[in-house]
Amino acid sequence: MKGWLLERDVSEMNLVLNLARQHATADSAPIAARIIDPFGVHNLCFVNHLSRHENVLGHAELLCLSEIQRTSVGVDFSQLTMYVTLEPCPMCAWALRSVGIGRVVFGAYNSKYGAAGSVYDFLRSGATGYSSTEVVGGVLERECGELLTHFFEGVR
Repeated sequence: MKGWLLERDVSEMNLVLNLARQHATADSAPIAARIIDPFGVHNLCFVNHLSRHENVLGHAELLCLSEIQRTSVGVDFSQLTMYVTLEPCPMCAWALRSVGIGRVVFGAYNSKYGAAGSVYDFLRSGATGYSSTEVVGGVLERECGELLTHFFEGVR
């Protein structure tokens, strides 16, 4: 499932992972996403996945996309890379594919709802009518997975 791992992918994922750690609380899942362009312009977003009843669209990936669309008129999404600590769900993957994001780099695989190749493959499927997105999965997989596992064990 690995696409082309770029030199900066590990350092970017480390940054996103550290931000997820810093912003995790008892009520806030440690999931962070960051969009970056080739020139280093970026946006950081965090989400509380436990509060879906408050905002079902409050996933980190969607918040990043919304912010980029709001602040960057005419942005070429094919030049952007999203870094996220957990493999996108179907809703997020479809949104990323629909805007034409160029790359998605994620940490932990989502064995229940992953839509970047583990359960579904919305980002690369030719059946969607959108151009394919490059996917790099499992970057700092162990670290991202441990953070998420520790959080969800505390919730149960």
